[in-house]
Amino acid sequence: MGRLIPGLIMGAGCLGLLIWGASLVISLVITVVAALALRELFAILLPELKGVAFGITFLATLLPCIGAFFGSLHALIGAFVMGLLCIVLISFRWYTPFTAWFGQVYTYLGSSVFALTYISLLLGHLILTARLTDGSGWLIVLLALTAGSDTGAYYAGKNFGKSKLCPIISPKKTVEGLLGGVITGSLAAAVAVIVLFDTRTALFFLPACIVLILIGVCGDLTESIIKRSFQIKDSGTILGGHGGILDRIDSLLLSGPILYYLLQYGVIG
Repeated sequence: MGRLIPGLIMGAGCLGLLIWGASLVISLVITVVAALALRELFAILLPELKGVAFGITFLATLLPCIGAFFGSLHALIGAFVMGLLCIVLISFRWYTPFTAWFGQVYTYLGSSVFALTYISLLLGHLILTARLTDGSGWLIVLLALTAGSDTGAYYAGKNFGKSKLCPIISPKKTVEGLLGGVITGSLAAAVAVIVLFDTRTALFFLPACIVLILIGVCGDLTESIIKRSFQIKDSGTILGGHGGILDRIDSLLLSGPILYYLLQYGVIG
């Protein structure tokens, strides 16, 4: 119950934002979430990075989300390239201290480029989705899909889980939990699509729904790889018993861009 109530409050807050918030406000909130997630990731990957070097690197890695405010995929990609260039130039400027802190400058380059791509570039696609026609509605569908999948996977895995899905990366995940998550996530998404759009759209969305759930699981496993590599349980403590921001958005990081491209190119919607 201690974890359920905060989870319900966060879910209600997200739902309220997507229902009543303007696309600009939604975009701003996503950018703030990206900034918090970047801070957590840098604390894991480059804890020695501080001061001016951290501040400039942080701003450089946030550029794709800022570019996405223009509502254009070209702006997002252009801002990503600018962020990449900034990171390279920063490595030139702080070559000597980076060598002293990290042993090799490529540690800084690899970690910063990963943060730029994994957090800001991927979350920038959610901002682009919010700027689309009916974009906030589809973000609600994605939220319902993710929450339904996580809930179904947890209870199915807890009660019926026997076959390990990927024991080296995430020992608690099971094949039964995955199947349960696909079923409940698909049902939750279908209900959301029927309420927000229509039954015909829900039928066309079902195959994409399954793909999005499976990709979301890959996103979850990606964060598990990072945490296992650094031997930490949660990415942060900002959400108390729910861990950090990264722990909450790991599934959305990979499924969000796929949803955007499905909408942008008329596969669904």
